[in-house]
Amino acid sequence: MTQFSEASKVFEAILATNVLGIVNLFQPYLTAMRASGHGALVGVVSIGGYRGLPTGGGAYSASKAAALSYLESLRVKMHGNGASVITVCPGFIVTSMTAKKCYRMAFVMTAGDAAAKIAWIVEEKKLFSVIPGRWESLERY
Repeated sequence: MTQFSEASKVFEAILATNVLGIVNLFQPYLTAMRASGHGALVGVVSIGGYRGLPTGGGAYSASKAAALSYLESLRVKMHGNGASVITVCPGFIVTSMTAKKCYRMAFVMTAGDAAAKIAWIVEEKKLFSVIPGRWESLERY
């Protein structure tokens, strides 16, 4: 965040995209999944929700942390009916977005590697994963 009033509008837009985007995407499927007793909702959040990152004035990490909490709550709510909520927190992936970063990025993956790992996580029905796993072992501040 900065002292400029526009910063709060940007913060709100990032929250709307990264949190309400998941809520609005998942909502139409919840009733049908509960009724059928199977299926999986997969939320790809970000390592930014698991560990704060020096980007976007904190809005990016705050929004991803909120999305992460929403997915954890939804997983508990859906538990026991056969449907699952899977959360994946990928680290840095080579994209046009990461090409603009002005800080060193650890454990960078290609988009293909990330996609393959996410597909495996979904296939194995792992409910929570941080990829690459080396991120999980880093201490939080």
